[in-house]
Amino acid sequence: MKQKFSILILSLILLISCKSNSFVFSGEKQLLSFEVEYNLQKYKGEIDEENKIVNVKLPWNTYLEGFKSKIEVSANATYTISDSVNFSQPQVLTVIAEDKSSVQYKVIVSNVHKLALNDLKIEVLGCLHTKRDSNHVFMSRFNDTNLSEPRVNYMQNGQTQSGVIIRFRTNSNYIRVKFTETAGAHWGNDYGVWEDGKWINSFVNHNFTVQKSPNKDFVTWEISPSLMNAVDLSSIEIENGKQLIATELAVQKQYFAIGNSITQGVGQGNAGYLSYPFLFGRKLNYETYNLGVGGSKVSWKVATELENRKADLITVLWGYNDWYFVGETASNYRNYMLALINKIREFQPNTSLVCISLIGTENPTPTSGVKIEEYRKVMEQLVAERKALGDTNIFLLDGSKINVELMDKVHPSVRGAADLATILEDFITKTIQLK
Repeated sequence: MKQKFSILILSLILLISCKSNSFVFSGEKQLLSFEVEYNLQKYKGEIDEENKIVNVKLPWNTYLEGFKSKIEVSANATYTISDSVNFSQPQVLTVIAEDKSSVQYKVIVSNVHKLALNDLKIEVLGCLHTKRDSNHVFMSRFNDTNLSEPRVNYMQNGQTQSGVIIRFRTNSNYIRVKFTETAGAHWGNDYGVWEDGKWINSFVNHNFTVQKSPNKDFVTWEISPSLMNAVDLSSIEIENGKQLIATELAVQKQYFAIGNSITQGVGQGNAGYLSYPFLFGRKLNYETYNLGVGGSKVSWKVATELENRKADLITVLWGYNDWYFVGETASNYRNYMLALINKIREFQPNTSLVCISLIGTENPTPTSGVKIEEYRKVMEQLVAERKALGDTNIFLLDGSKINVELMDKVHPSVRGAADLATILEDFITKTIQLK
């Protein structure tokens, strides 16, 4: 049977070089089928005739080059695309008929399903300021006031994601995650990963793939970015045909840790998941907000992060940089710390507040001559004064009795941070009646 259109020329050109045409075709001229063969398996394309798009979904580990592809335009007119066509990028199929009219179909061959990152089933924990669109999750621990405060955002360390967790639940056997560096400090990578609460592995690249344990259906994944490298979440890909569902876990109590590099996690490599606030929070099932910044000095402005929050526990371990590097007098330190505590109480009048005086250090007294004991005495006096005024929810943890292993002369090592988390846990459970 002679075809109504005897000459059909099909060509593939890259999407970027194509321009759309607006032609109306009869049903006979529509693309009837699109088929890809890979490893002797055939995969049919899903044709969206209205939008002129063909989607071909392949298994996770399919190599996106070297396909044999078959197109059928009318009953007996077919065309096989060259094996050399690279489908790792979207292509546009242009169908030209004898009358010179044409129509284009965008062909997208994929082996994964890219999740929309504005889907709230992808949770962001331990982050006060999260913004999303379908392609990015922007994660900031601090508001603009603190990011513009030199005493807080020292060398842009405040723009990293220490303590933040991305959490989601899927039945995909493989998950590919990608982060992109953004404005802020870039000292090094260490992403921690858990499956159903069990530690799996760490990764030092921004783009990595994790595999679900065998004999499991849906699992909950948790990913913690580096403590010292500012990033956005830019992609989560799962297998075609797999699902993303809500975790449906109980809401956790909220813990806010305020401080400098010791709190942020310096001394534990680049692993925010090894910092003492993170470890402590996991022990007692808190959602932890790490408000520690390496190099920062005491500022009441950090307390603005507590406005309109439901905090269940707050700790403050701050002042080392004021003492050793700046050489602030004990009187100045008192003024800074008093302003901070007053502002905390303005926003969180009844929350349990643990003030930790400066912990053990191997550094000698700085050239300013200010002794570390003077700072510890200030913290002790401030807590006592507030108690005398009727604040029954403020507590002192004596830092002079905290002498954990140090990575250098200042920062706890990995073991030291773990020990500090245990000391804090013991203090909280024995001293404070948790609400």
